[in-house]
Amino acid sequence: MEINGKTVEAMIDTGQPNPLVLPIETFEEYETGDFEGCLKSTGLMEKWPNTKVDFNYLARVKRVRMGGSSFPNFLCLFGDLPRVLSMPLVGSDFLSQIIVVINFPGDEMLMIPHDDFDLKDNLFSIGVNLDVSDKGEIVVAGIWEKSPAEKAGIKVGDRIVSINSKKAGLENLLEFQDVLRDDTIKTMSLELISDEKEKSLILEKALLF
Repeated sequence: MEINGKTVEAMIDTGQPNPLVLPIETFEEYETGDFEGCLKSTGLMEKWPNTKVDFNYLARVKRVRMGGSSFPNFLCLFGDLPRVLSMPLVGSDFLSQIIVVINFPGDEMLMIPHDDFDLKDNLFSIGVNLDVSDKGEIVVAGIWEKSPAEKAGIKVGDRIVSINSKKAGLENLLEFQDVLRDDTIKTMSLELISDEKEKSLILEKALLF
């Protein structure tokens, strides 16, 4: 694949949702002009085993080419990847919209976009990531800068009491994560505990770039 004209080796990773994850140690290799916007998180939006860096970047890379197709404003997350995965990872948000053909004798892989291919070039979100604390509570693990969540004063470590009137618990963490990613859900009500004080918020999702 090519990122802004530079050829790199990449790995398919169906287990992660982002269109493309890049090793965070390569972030300094890029210049401002390589991106159509870039955000930094407080806390982690995505983590892997042995992640040590406590933040991520989200960037709209100007152009990514895979096979014979070229994609502008490609959303890329920079993360602290394990050594064995320390190369660009092509994820399910992209893979779900293409047909992958492996030509084993020819040592090549073809990626053919579906007719209704529509890859997001922006993120419609309140800008938070949820995780489980050591005490088994649902907590805010990361926040994108300039997001509705940051503007509302939500902080990393805040404990989630409920989302959209549904009480928070380990059994519905995945459901909450789906709600956060669902573009058809535009408004979210949150009850949380921040600095030992209860807060009730209604947040409108917004485009982050």
